[in-house]
Amino acid sequence: MIRKKHPIIPMPNGEVAHAPHPALEPEHSLQEKGRVLTKISDLQGRCIVSLRPTLLYPMKGENSFVEAELAKDGQGNCCSQNRNRKTLGNYKNTGFCQYHVFGSEMGSEENWRVNGCKTVRGFNLQRNKGETKLRHMLCLEMDEGKVFLKWCTQCHLWKNLNEFCSGMMSNPEDPSPGIDTFCGNCYERQVKSREKQLQKRRNEKKSKMSSDAIQQGVGAGITQPSVPASVVEQAREVIEDAAQPHATQGVNGLPVAGNVTIGGVSAVVDAPKTPEISEQQKLNGEAVGNGAATTGEGGQLATTARSSLQHHAGSNCAKKKSKRKHSEVSPEEAKRLRAMQLEYLNSIPVTDFSFWYPNEQVFVEALDSVKVDKATLREYYESPNRVGDILFFPFDKIPDFVEENNPIPKRGNLSEIIERERSQGKVYHPNLRVSDNQKVCINSLGPVLMFPNLDQETGEKSWRFVATKSDSCCNVRSTSEAKKKLENYKFTGFCSDCVKGEGQASYQAWIDANCASIRGFNLNRKKVDHRLRHLLCLESKDGKVFLKWCTQCHTWKNFASYISPEKKCKLNTFCAICHRRQMVSRKMQSEARKPAKAVAPADNGVFHEANGNGSA
Repeated sequence: MIRKKHPIIPMPNGEVAHAPHPALEPEHSLQEKGRVLTKISDLQGRCIVSLRPTLLYPMKGENSFVEAELAKDGQGNCCSQNRNRKTLGNYKNTGFCQYHVFGSEMGSEENWRVNGCKTVRGFNLQRNKGETKLRHMLCLEMDEGKVFLKWCTQCHLWKNLNEFCSGMMSNPEDPSPGIDTFCGNCYERQVKSREKQLQKRRNEKKSKMSSDAIQQGVGAGITQPSVPASVVEQAREVIEDAAQPHATQGVNGLPVAGNVTIGGVSAVVDAPKTPEISEQQKLNGEAVGNGAATTGEGGQLATTARSSLQHHAGSNCAKKKSKRKHSEVSPEEAKRLRAMQLEYLNSIPVTDFSFWYPNEQVFVEALDSVKVDKATLREYYESPNRVGDILFFPFDKIPDFVEENNPIPKRGNLSEIIERERSQGKVYHPNLRVSDNQKVCINSLGPVLMFPNLDQETGEKSWRFVATKSDSCCNVRSTSEAKKKLENYKFTGFCSDCVKGEGQASYQAWIDANCASIRGFNLNRKKVDHRLRHLLCLESKDGKVFLKWCTQCHTWKNFASYISPEKKCKLNTFCAICHRRQMVSRKMQSEARKPAKAVAPADNGVFHEANGNGSA
């Protein structure tokens, strides 16, 4: 809540966070040359609440502020979560973690009340469509003074508060100026967009009226309504009226279109609706259309714009069929399924291995025990039908790895189980990925091909190294454009060509190099393929570390995480943590496909079928 010299209505949903500076980085605007925007940098790995900001409140009747310390946990932290950009969507540049955006766990309303209102609630907590209450604001302490920032929901960036106070800037004598929803540039862009939409709708409406009049044979006696001189002014009025309480209001106080008189002609306003209004009308089943226009001489012209738009909307809905059928689940059923999922997760043991855990002995044993595509690993790497090799990186040529900001996917109850087991002493190691500091493809580091070797006479096991005959790949892999091409493989460390198998990573280049080049990571793979892709072998101080790519969490994981604890001869497709989640997911899907049965909890909390055929 902020109060400055100009009165602003206090809203209880947001506070002002007064904090040390988070990592900021410039972002050049595409709309205006020379304009530099600022966003929270990716170097700010953790949530900005981890910087231990204070809550800032204005003193009533004074031009001063009072600060309040945030509540801390047992380790003295306000938040220790990484920023999960994939789940944050449009709010990835707020600097908050998912808990402090969506209002769960430590960002929940309950936690806020338990700690005496001394925590940071979720940025979007308890917000409704068309909500006008302010979210959290930031206050940065600079050498020149305090800088207040407000979040713009259009460009999704923190902007200076002055950019939202156009009313106060244009009319300083206004006793109660408001705060704009968008920053100045986004507001002007919105006005121009509405202007084009208005003009387009008017042209279409005039064309429709003329066409209908000709068909009815009364075109000669119809006078067209005069169009306002400035479409821009009406576009501005539409945007401003959407935020004004005196506008014509519909459900939940949202402005709706109404009848206006233009040049003596009564017509329905065909101004485009704001996103909030459109969403509300969709929920209420209202149709967005243009009403009938009445001529100045009393004759009526019945247009079919509304029905045609409704028909068009209906046909579009028919085309876009949902791939999945979502059935309604009662609260009791949802609670039962959640308890069942937790039971399944608890019933599957999992052992997590550190990224740098030396596992050469584990890999050597797997060469003769684990089977891949009906052959042992040793036979697989000797076969000409293999699609992957072992890439060995010496100690001085190891790729740059960094801790993953987006660890295990947060779907289901897996994160809850992990946090509970961590509190009981179970160790879960952080994920590592190839860092953005690794600017070019890791094949530029000059890895060598590594093959298992077995002496037929003595039985001694060793390694055979083959230098690659292809040129060093220097393609860039860390830019935004390169990552978009790589998609789920952006953290492999390879460039796009070395993933798809193009250029010097092609199959033909491999043949020309007498099988001594590095092929594409996904080259010659079938839709369902059990053959291994490339493995990495890193030389560390403690020994060799073999890594396998997990296609579920999309990171390199220690090879020991893929060995099944029950069957040492089985190599799982996913790492241990993702494999457990996959098994539980399939069990839950199987449970959902079964016909409904009477299920009752036993005394130990485990759910059993009422007919006694077995546990759920």
